[in-house]
Amino acid sequence: MSNDLVQIEEDFDAVYEKIAGLYDHAESILKTAYHGSVQDHEAFLAEIEPLVEQIEQSANIIADDFSAIIESGEEPSNAVKRRVNSSLRKILLQIENFRSRVTKLEQSETGA
Repeated sequence: MSNDLVQIEEDFDAVYEKIAGLYDHAESILKTAYHGSVQDHEAFLAEIEPLVEQIEQSANIIADDFSAIIESGEEPSNAVKRRVNSSLRKILLQIENFRSRVTKLEQSETGA
């Protein structure tokens, strides 16, 4: 096997691992809702659900595009690159929204 093919396979493996990691993060976040330190599991689940859903939706889009690239053997188009970047930005936006809600909750509990 040529070095170029080995590198391509390593690159594909790395991308696959990153996509799988998104699903792992979503699962880990869901598990926190049932941690012993969480008093109201349902309320906390309602708070994290939008973040988990966005991670899963974005991971699905990225995985679909990645599969299409592998099947076609072609370089990703600009549309695919934009879709992947948009999916990642949506995750970051949802993380920021979650952080904002947590900060407001903390402030309301401390009376700040």
